[in-house]
Amino acid sequence: MRNALLFGTWWGALPILFFGGATSAAQVVITCLSAGMIAGGAASFYTIPIAAIAYTLPIFVGSAVAIVWMEGAVNLPVAILILSYATTLFRAVLAHASEFTQRFILQAESENAIRQGCSNQFAKPVQLQRAAGERVGGRKAV
Repeated sequence: MRNALLFGTWWGALPILFFGGATSAAQVVITCLSAGMIAGGAASFYTIPIAAIAYTLPIFVGSAVAIVWMEGAVNLPVAILILSYATTLFRAVLAHASEFTQRFILQAESENAIRQGCSNQFAKPVQLQRAAGERVGGRKAV
């Protein structure tokens, strides 16, 4: 999570440092780059929601700060867009994380049920636990 926060902070510094003095074409590039990094981070870290939020939140904050510092009538609509984008991505990350966790638990339970019904003694969790508990020369075997 610490690394996600660090990388998110680096990407969040980009709009703060360069957006204000950039030409309109460069501002579009910075905007697209920031939006792409936010979406990529949210998609990459969706299985670990705290890391996804730690990565994307600094980029959102950096983008919001850059927009607030800009002068012009376009600030309010863009700020509303950023807020809706952040809300949508955070909800999507949490929903996908919940779904991933449920699928993982169901898969583990299914595999466990298959192993318990299997005739292969080495595949049974009871046998594996017993083997892990045996001691070899005063030390555990596993």
